[in-house]
Amino acid sequence: MTIKNKISNRISSSGVVLYGMMTGRLPFLSPCDEQTSSEERRRRLMAQINRGLTALQMKNMSRMSNDCKNLINRLLTPVPHKRITIQELCHHPWIVCKLRNVSRIASEADLDVNDQKTIIAEISKMTHLDRNTIEMEIIRRKYGEIGGMYNIKYESRKEWNHSP
Repeated sequence: MTIKNKISNRISSSGVVLYGMMTGRLPFLSPCDEQTSSEERRRRLMAQINRGLTALQMKNMSRMSNDCKNLINRLLTPVPHKRITIQELCHHPWIVCKLRNVSRIASEADLDVNDQKTIIAEISKMTHLDRNTIEMEIIRRKYGEIGGMYNIKYESRKEWNHSP
């Protein structure tokens, strides 16, 4: 595999990660049952990846900004030579906008109380931890595992709230 192909594959992988962060689900899934062989699961997964985003995945992205949807689409373009390049990625409007805001860290005053409660409830459901434990962990380690979950969900919610 050439360096150019490796970079293109990593760019595509970052599209999977961004899609997952923004929607809470992965764009491509293969069945995990005992009747399907690992070879068949791999074949099905590769078929989905090579097909690209479907109407269902696009529907999952409906609350995102147009720039974010465009970036994910370009990251997950199935044909490597048509996929976004590193240079284009660095100048993409969604990335540029996020870089402008990177120095600004959300404070508690920035948060809508209902959004904060919803995010903590979602994390509680995922981790089976109580609300107080989650709040203390976020305060104690803002960039730890629980704090990271909170920050990702907060940024996703902010992105949804600012979409047209």
